[in-house]
Amino acid sequence: METTPRVALQLNIHLTFAEILGLLLLSPDGCLSWEHVENPVESEITDCMWFAVADTSMNMVGEYATMAMDIYTGRRASNLHSFALRLGTVITHIFGVTSPEQPSATVPAQREWRAVPAGYVHPDGMLA
Repeated sequence: METTPRVALQLNIHLTFAEILGLLLLSPDGCLSWEHVENPVESEITDCMWFAVADTSMNMVGEYATMAMDIYTGRRASNLHSFALRLGTVITHIFGVTSPEQPSATVPAQREWRAVPAGYVHPDGMLA
């Protein structure tokens, strides 16, 4: 049993829509599911948010925000697009912040990657 005294600290953290979206969407130990965004319970969403903040370095918050907005706006193809759209609505409802960019109704098709032999020349003249 640990006997070292500990103190409780309160932190005020000011986050943008993109940062909240990034943390809730991309945090490695994220705890949100479709059920959370289809039937949002504020206490569950805020608990997930606090866990994501505690689990993520502040350097990564900006990276997650950029990636999440790329998914949300359709600039990046992702199977998380429709989840990100619904999550954006939940974020606005619970936290009162809105996206600085319009979400995309459609998402670009994901690229299909295939292994090809080294030096293979595609019919369009591009080297693989």
